[in-house]
Formats: sequence, structure tokens, C-alpha cells
Amino acid sequence: MKENLVYMNTLKKESDDKNESNVVQVHLFELESFWQMKVINENVETVKDLTIEEKSLEVILVQLRLKFKQYIREGYLPLYADHFNHSKSLSSKNKRTQLLYFYSEQMGNHELFEQLRGWRRQESDKLEKPPYIIASNRVLKMLSTFIPKTKEELLQIPGLATAKVDQFGDSILNITNQFERVTKFPLMWVEEQINVPQFDDWFYKKQMMK
Repeated sequence: MKENLVYMNTLKKESDDKNESNVVQVHLFELESFWQMKVINENVETVKDLTIEEKSLEVILVQLRLKFKQYIREGYLPLYADHFNHSKSLSSKNKRTQLLYFYSEQMGNHELFEQLRGWRRQESDKLEKPPYIIASNRVLKMLSTFIPKTKEELLQIPGLATAKVDQFGDSILNITNQFERVTKFPLMWVEEQINVPQFDDWFYKKQMMK
């Protein structure tokens, strides 16, 4: 039976030994009446290769995505990420937001973040609303990283619209103004500080884990 290779990728996981790595090959074939996915494990003697066959392309793509999620959870990274959702597909506005998220995950002030979490918990109890309604963890991370000092600066944090700044701005600033900052607003400088390959890997993982 003739096999038509329509997709292939390699996922790699570095081991503790810098000279060794675990490698997985993923192939997707179109056959006469069905689709076939083959997962080939290299250098892993205890794991058998896997073959999945489906009549529907949509179903086999779901299986492919689930398999990628599994390997990413295990620490593998694909060598070719452009085949899936990738940062290149983002609009300029969305990319800027994702860059701020990424930077804040690397550079956040942990002490400030914990104080903001405590404030959010108090507001949640007082208003009888879930904490994420008050502010998401991502918003708290960005607040702890960029440390806004005014309501105008708060409005530059993605996820803080005017209504939330009007409601919570003063109490947030009471906390952030206790901390020094070394960066400045506006936040246009962030993109210049980003390691693009690291950002692409981070964004790819986020997309694949949805």
C-alpha cells in the first residue's frame, strides 16, 4: 500500500549527560483510505514504537496534538515548531502582550507577587468573587515585574482595563509604591530584551498545552 508522507517532526529531550539525548520521530502518512501516525522512539529501548490509524484527518490531527502535549509535559521540544501555532502568527498587539507575559515570568519580584496575591485573596473574600475575577496570576506577575506607580501606568498592563483600575487601582498602588523599580514606562523596551528563540519555545509550549 502506497504511503504519502504529509508531516514529520522530531522531538528532543536533553538528558543529564550533555552528550546524550532522547529523540522521538513523529510521522503522519496519508494512505488510500485512512491516515496513519507513527511515533518512533530512538535511544529508548524500554518504550515501543506507536502506530495510530484513523479514517478522519480531523481525528488523526487531534491524536497528533495529544501526543505532542504528552511529550512536551515530559520535557521534549520539537525541532520544527512552525507547523503548529507559533508566535509568527500573532498580531503585533497580541505579540506585545505575550512578550510582556514571557518577560514577567522570568523577571518578576517574588516578594511583591506574594503581597499582591494576599491583597487579591482579601478582595476575593470581601467581594465574594473568585480570585481570578479580581486579577489573574498573569496580571499579578506583570505588576510584580513592571511595578507601576500611577493609574496611567496601571492601564498599560494587559488585563487591567479602566473599570478595574478605577475599582482596584488605589489599593494596588499602595502595594507597588512600597517597592523600587529599575525599569520604566512605557514598556516598549521589553521586546528588545527578549531572547527570541526562548520566547518562541515558551509560546509554543503554551499553545500546545491548551
